[in-house]
Amino acid sequence: MAVSSVSDREFSRQVLQHDAPVLVAFRASWCLPSQQLVPLVDELAARYEDRIKVVTVDVDSDPGGNKICRQYKVTRLPVMMLFRDGNVADFIGGASSPDRVMDMIDRQLRPVLQVDEFNFDAEVLKAQVPVLVHVDAAWCAESQQIVPVVEATAEKFRGRAKVVRLEFGPETARLCAQYGFRRVPTLALFNRGRIEDQIFGPMEGGTKTDKVRTSCVGLSTTDNVAQMLEAFVP
Repeated sequence: MAVSSVSDREFSRQVLQHDAPVLVAFRASWCLPSQQLVPLVDELAARYEDRIKVVTVDVDSDPGGNKICRQYKVTRLPVMMLFRDGNVADFIGGASSPDRVMDMIDRQLRPVLQVDEFNFDAEVLKAQVPVLVHVDAAWCAESQQIVPVVEATAEKFRGRAKVVRLEFGPETARLCAQYGFRRVPTLALFNRGRIEDQIFGPMEGGTKTDKVRTSCVGLSTTDNVAQMLEAFVP
């Protein structure tokens, strides 16, 4: 797939409204590190053809004079910024290795997207579809046991709902405290920026929160977990 350059006028249609993830390379002809990334950008477009869209924003002068750069706080070049559902999902600033950029893209293409302090607001709170958040931890056996169910749910509702993973730990402590995530695993259903339903603890016989719309205790199959989403998914 050819890499196209997008202007200020085209950015919303070509990037923000695009169905698939979009990798935007902010670059300039006068910037040597930008030019060194040209082969990588072309390689990524070919490697991920039909899975993501790759475009460039060509900056004629200082980034501060470019409308898109100002909007997304791009002050130095080059920058590789990945958009998903109209929001910035991740970015890498400066010269970067192919492996690092591909790792960023691959994370976004997994059935269950990883979220953290940086992208929780964009991927969960501002999502246009219901979002099922799986709060887990690598050391928690119960968390790992339900991963196949969570991934299968993501595939079942692809395009109608979103399923993401939030790792419980020091780096997400503030976020977990904000939403009352104190046990793992937790499955929390967000719709229009607020929690509508939750399951706490192991899937077999977890403890329910009082503020729920449907009963989801003891769920262990894809169909049962889907009950959390079906009330909100057309």
